[in-house]
Amino acid sequence: SSLEGLGYHVSTAVIDLREIGVPQKRKRFVLVGAKKGRLDIEKVVLKFRVKARSIAWAIDDLKSRYNSEHIFDSSAKHSETNQRRIEYLFSHNIYELPNAERPACHRDKPHSYGSVYGRMKWKEPAPTITGGFGSTGQGRFVHPIFPRTLTPHEASRLQFIPDYFSFPQSVGRRAMQQIIGNAAPPKLSHVLICGAADEGILI
Repeated sequence: SSLEGLGYHVSTAVIDLREIGVPQKRKRFVLVGAKKGRLDIEKVVLKFRVKARSIAWAIDDLKSRYNSEHIFDSSAKHSETNQRRIEYLFSHNIYELPNAERPACHRDKPHSYGSVYGRMKWKEPAPTITGGFGSTGQGRFVHPIFPRTLTPHEASRLQFIPDYFSFPQSVGRRAMQQIIGNAAPPKLSHVLICGAADEGILI
């Protein structure tokens, strides 16, 4: 109502980013204010809709880029216990860690954290990438084909952040993870701005 009081035409929607080509299961509420015309967000999404993209589509070419000496192309180091949990997933060729292998807070009582400590699936979109993607205990962030969590480079790709974007060397792993996980995938802005431009709407 405040924006409308300032003369903006306001549109809102919840967008499943898989529909516009972002290779992760991520939904975002979008509010668009336009001075000239009202943007039909659902129409824009329909115009830019593509078939859902997989993790493999996004990061397959990064398999050979892994470099343990560089933050951007290496994964976080894990405790011996958590690394053992990762190895368990691969040795048993499973994607969900059984309760017997989980910490006591999961093992000894009912819980709804099935994806935590889980392994992603190569031919499916990723789960929502958060700032915790370097930790097995914060979501389904174990790499689909390697016994480790995602690298910042891989997470950036899943967020549709272009490779030409570079982080200052002063940014450490934890800060980099937060920047990547908290970002809105740039593809979302691209779709909304191009869709508005096609309709002659200034946002």
